[in-house]
Amino acid sequence: MSEEPDSGVNTTSGKCWPSITETPITSVVIGTSQPDTSAWTKVAWSPSNLYVLAYVQNWPLPTGGASLWNGQTVEFYVSGNNTKAATFGPEDGQFGILAGSSTVNKGVNSQLTVLPTGMSNVVQGQGYYAELIVPWKGLGVSSPASGQEYKFDVAADFSNDTGTQVAQLMWTGTQNNYETTVGWGSIKLG
Repeated sequence: MSEEPDSGVNTTSGKCWPSITETPITSVVIGTSQPDTSAWTKVAWSPSNLYVLAYVQNWPLPTGGASLWNGQTVEFYVSGNNTKAATFGPEDGQFGILAGSSTVNKGVNSQLTVLPTGMSNVVQGQGYYAELIVPWKGLGVSSPASGQEYKFDVAADFSNDTGTQVAQLMWTGTQNNYETTVGWGSIKLG
């Protein structure tokens, strides 16, 4: 993960994203692998913020369901430490962004009080991008620095037109990431 300045990062065409390697999101934790679907994530940081970009290839996009997790959603799991625990601590957050929405939805066990901002852009005929911008101060981190490690994970939720979740791809965790941080992965600031 590379260090980048705040300016120009928070768009899918921002200056840092093309130079950062994609990390595939491939572990099927709910349902079965869906045809013609895939997902990846990229992470960058600055002294002020943590930036997470995800891309989900899935077309056509189903209309999804009434609940966030039954829609076409990217779930982001972020933390201000790297200690895996059975319950969420005050520095642990879970957030979701529906395809085509700029609303960041907070998970039920998320403990963060400073909410991140986000956006999602649908690419006609392909899928969608979702980006989350998390202030370090919201994670309880006052001085992020190269070499520090933090709990982290990303999931892509897939639904059908009846509003039922049919699959979830996860980077490293499990379908229980919303309850516990034990299965989350880690990122290291570069």
